[in-house]
Amino acid sequence: MNVVFGGMSTEPSRVQIMIAGQSPLVLDGKYFFQAGDHYYLAKADGDSWSGNTAAIAPGVLVHTVFNQPAPGMVISGLFPQDEELAIL
Repeated sequence: MNVVFGGMSTEPSRVQIMIAGQSPLVLDGKYFFQAGDHYYLAKADGDSWSGNTAAIAPGVLVHTVFNQPAPGMVISGLFPQDEELAIL
């Protein structure tokens, strides 16, 4: 099932940064691309460890952090930098 939020309009969307007690900072005519890195500690289960590396959204990657054996390591998936472009 897909759930859609919002509505349709013939007007272009407005991009604004709202700060309490100040006028909005209007950023019309600019593009914003999401990007981020989430680091999660691997889970220990007896002698084994498990974790997940994924691209949870275009530009947002998940990395698994192992703290044993010392000094530890981070495992990341290999994902293309630009999977797809969605400008909303």
